[in-house]
Formats: sequence, structure tokens, C-alpha cells
Amino acid sequence: MSGPKSSSYVISARQRALLLEQQKREQERRLEQQRIKREGEKRDRLAEDVNGQLTRIDQTLERIKLLLRESGRSPEEAKSILTMRSALEEQFSKILKKTAYSSSELKVQNAELTSLQKMLSESLKSADTLVETLGESYRQELQDTIQSGFSLSFEGIGAKKKQDDPHLKRINDLLAGLGNEIPAPLRERFQSIRRQADAITDADYLENFCALVVVPFVSTCQKCENWEEHETYYRMLAAEAHVQPLVFDCDADGLQAMLKACDQLQGEILEDRERAYINEALDAAMQEMGYRLVGSRDQVKRSGKHVRHELYSLQNGTAVDVTYAENGQIAMELGGIGTTDRSPTAEESEQLTEDMRSFCRDYAELERKLAERGVLSTMVSHMPPSEEFAQIFNANDYLLTDAVTSYSVERKKTGRNAARSLS
Repeated sequence: MSGPKSSSYVISARQRALLLEQQKREQERRLEQQRIKREGEKRDRLAEDVNGQLTRIDQTLERIKLLLRESGRSPEEAKSILTMRSALEEQFSKILKKTAYSSSELKVQNAELTSLQKMLSESLKSADTLVETLGESYRQELQDTIQSGFSLSFEGIGAKKKQDDPHLKRINDLLAGLGNEIPAPLRERFQSIRRQADAITDADYLENFCALVVVPFVSTCQKCENWEEHETYYRMLAAEAHVQPLVFDCDADGLQAMLKACDQLQGEILEDRERAYINEALDAAMQEMGYRLVGSRDQVKRSGKHVRHELYSLQNGTAVDVTYAENGQIAMELGGIGTTDRSPTAEESEQLTEDMRSFCRDYAELERKLAERGVLSTMVSHMPPSEEFAQIFNANDYLLTDAVTSYSVERKKTGRNAARSLS
């Protein structure tokens, strides 16, 4: 039987595994590109921060030198800080000279910069402590010097009492513990919290601020570990699936919602790839059997559903219209090719019915070739050859990519190959 045929095709488990592996490789390649970009931007931020720390150490050393000079004390007291500062700057230069091509190499570089940051922070604390010590000892003398015309900055002098506050120390320790792994959406909030903590002078208020603001913030950051990696993955999937990416709250619930969306998009992408593979396999099999893809057209039905028609030409003006539905179902109908919207004549209908019977053998061969490619048919619906299914395809309804031959009963009878071409 070879009237209109309708089939739902699925791919074999082996072919699905191959597609999934290919999909993972391609996605990993794109992810790596995004990681390189992200880690490169992070390296730039860290390098900028390190430069800022070196500048602050230099400024503090200038204060120390002035304090030592004004007090008549030996410059040797600042030698250890100077030596450490020079060594760390040299280490900074060596890190930046390293060539990093992969995200893993950039991560190592960023880890080295983060470690350098911590050492510079300790050096800065040592320098600030020396300024505090010298400033307390010679405060009045230095104030007199300032009034005489020197322009100096004594940031931190007299603030030791606040610096020693246990709540402030805990806040600083908690925020420092986050390192440079703060999710991008929370970085502005992180800076705001630091500014607020620095501005608070009341000990009780500082204690409440730590408990009600800092601790929950740190907890949120920890629960959103690897946020940027997950977000990069989600946005890549959204682009591949051609959907507008959503914006998720940067918290535990938002992370779970994002991961769920990733799973859903990954499934949709795999379905699209399976459908594309089935279409490609069908096209390859048809062409192997001597069918030529000569045109196509897109159609939107009254229901709003979209279908695509592809026209494969046979000899003597016979053709097969392959229809791809949104749900993955594929229909095939055999008919003749014409240039107008018309029904076949009685003689044409009779001949087309014979052509349908001949196509039955080709269809069986087509199913075999598809199976070799890992494409299996399910829910097959075959209508028997009948004149009621005879039809003429209007070539003008298709976007033709090749010349076609119009259907002719006389040509079928005589076997002549002469034909007029349509475009």
C-alpha cells in the first residue's frame, strides 16, 4: 500500500547518546570561551585592586617616612615594610607576565593574584599599625607641623578604639572570608555593606548590623557558590534555544530555579537536535535513492501551527511532498507536478495510483536506510493507493531550488525523457 503515509520518527538509544555527546562537546567549547572571558575580566579586576593596594602602601610609607624624619627616629624601622613591598611588586610583575590560554590557567593566575592581595593587605595593616604607633607618640608635634603648612593625611590615627571593636573585627573577618568569589549581582551590595560598617560608630548598632545584615549576606554568598558559572551556562543554553533569558534572584531559591531552567532548556535543545537529525537523515536517504530536493515552502495552518513542506522530484514529473509538523510527525504524499492549482484528470488519477503502488517499494527501502542511520518509525499510518488521493502539486507554491518536470501521462506511457522545465 502506498497512499499518503504518516509516521512519527524517533532515534535509537545509540544515536541519541551520540547526539548528546556531540551536544556536550559543542557546549563545553562555548562554555570554555565564556569562562576564558569571565576569568580574564576577573584577572583585570584583581590586577587593578593589587595596583591600588601598592599605591596605598606607597602613600602610607610616605607618612611613615615623614613621621620618622620629624621624630628623629631611624628610617630602618620602615625597612621591613619597604622590603616586603618591593618583593610583592616583583611577584605581581611575574604573575602578569605569565601567558594563560585556558580558563584553568587563568584560574591559577587569579588564585595567585588573590594570594598576593592577602599578603599586600597584611603589609598594609603593618604599615597602618606603624603609622598609628608613631602618630600616637608624636601626635601633638605632628599637629603643630601640619599647622605650619604641611599637607598630611593621618587616616586611622585616633581610630584605634573603633578598629579594636570585636564586632567590627568580626564583620571584617566575615567579609574578607568571601575573598573574590562574590557573585557579580552581589558585588555592589558587598561594597555598600563595607561602607555602612565603616560609617557606624555606635558599638551596639554595629553588633546589630553584623547579626542582621552581614551574617545573612555572607550566608547568601556561600549558598550561591559558582553562581557565575551556572549563569554563564544558563545564558548559553537560552541563546542556543533561541529564548529570552530570565533574570533570577541571586539567592538559594534563585539558584535552584536557574538550575531547573537549565535542565528544561537542555531537554528542549536535545529534542531540536533529534528532530534536525531525523530531517537530515531523511533528506540524505531520499537523495541516495535518486530523489532530488527541488523546493520547499512553509505553511501556517488556521490553528497557528507551523509546518514545512519539502518537494522531492522523481522522473517524468512525479514528486513526493514531505511535510514536517511541529510535533515531529512526518507525512509523505505522492503526486504529479504542475504549474496551476488543479485536480488531476481521470487518466492522470489512474496513472498516479499506479505510481503510488510503485512508491511502496521505495518507501520500504527508505525505512531501511533510515534505520541504518538510527532513525526508527513509530505510529505509522499508511493509506492504500487510491484515485481519491491522486493530486497535482503546484510548483509555483514552492520556493524552487532546481528545475522540475511537469507531469504527463503520455510521457509515462512512452518513456520519453523530453520535458519542459519550470522554475
